[in-house]
Amino acid sequence: MQTDPLQQLRDVHTPPDPGWWPLAPGWWLLAVATLLAIYVLGRYLAAWLRNRRPIKLAKAEFVQLNKALADDTLSLSDYVHRCNALLKRLYVHGLHRPDYADLSGRAWLGALDREAGNHTFTQGVGRALGSARFAADFSAKFAPQLPQFQEAVSTLLARTAVKAAQPAATNPLPTSAQEASQ
Repeated sequence: MQTDPLQQLRDVHTPPDPGWWPLAPGWWLLAVATLLAIYVLGRYLAAWLRNRRPIKLAKAEFVQLNKALADDTLSLSDYVHRCNALLKRLYVHGLHRPDYADLSGRAWLGALDREAGNHTFTQGVGRALGSARFAADFSAKFAPQLPQFQEAVSTLLARTAVKAAQPAATNPLPTSAQEASQ
């Protein structure tokens, strides 16, 4: 007796579900893109914080100078000298503008005007940061203009903070990476 070969067949078995490992190429690309995005954002954030820190410190020192002036622990001429030194330190060392290091007098005031976007330092109250601060009667002449001077320096610091916070493509303040390429 011959048996029917078709009866010996069994039901079709479905293959097991595919495992999650190894990942499909699309998942690998997504993982690489995510890691790259995290790296780029981290670098951008680090540069932003690095550019912001000197300005934050300069603003804090400016507040301390104003407080010392208000407490009469600092003379008016010393106040202006220290404001000038603060701005010079901020631009030369904090914001990496070595071209500002040798500037003095009208050239320094012109550089501050370019940073401020107006003529407050060459034609206004900011002239006190030039050679006018060395005059014998400086304190007497400058005292009435002190609030405008404080406002001009504060505005300059704020404008510099805004410039430093801009992305590198539109930011006129160089970063350390830009300096290395020069």
